[in-house]
Amino acid sequence: GTNATQTGYYLKKYFDHTVPENFNSGLNLIVIRYADVLLMYAEAKNELNQMNEQIWNQTIGAIRDRAGLELGAQAFNPGWSQADLRELIRNERRIELAMEGGLRIHDLRRWRIAEDVLNGPVHGAPYGSPTDDIGMILNQRSFNPDRDYLWPIPLAERDLNSNLEQNPGY
Repeated sequence: GTNATQTGYYLKKYFDHTVPENFNSGLNLIVIRYADVLLMYAEAKNELNQMNEQIWNQTIGAIRDRAGLELGAQAFNPGWSQADLRELIRNERRIELAMEGGLRIHDLRRWRIAEDVLNGPVHGAPYGSPTDDIGMILNQRSFNPDRDYLWPIPLAERDLNSNLEQNPGY
């Protein structure tokens, strides 16, 4: 039907259980989340090599606290390197912003790691034997780093400026 998904998975996040059909709800659409702002700030501070316990607690700590999670192993450790912090912040973005408005693809491109993450099969819900991949693979992704980090320049823009050349691969 029209409410089916290709993967067999549905999102529970922002799902209004009081609406009986058609996924219509009165939930407000989110344009930008405060958690996204905090994560951008944490990422910027880390890239400037200015991350400290106070900033960590104001950003990652605040996000985890709002979600009802204890910091535990994620409490700031002064022994973490900038690379360690980068991975922790990226993972926090992945978890906190999951399935929200295509933010992940932009993060992967910005971090220049898309070719490591976006190549390979896309799996759907497992039906049948857990060892059987047939029917579970929906698509084979192929990210070309020589082309896919850049967007094509529209012809209309190139018509306005003859100095513009098309990006490679388009």
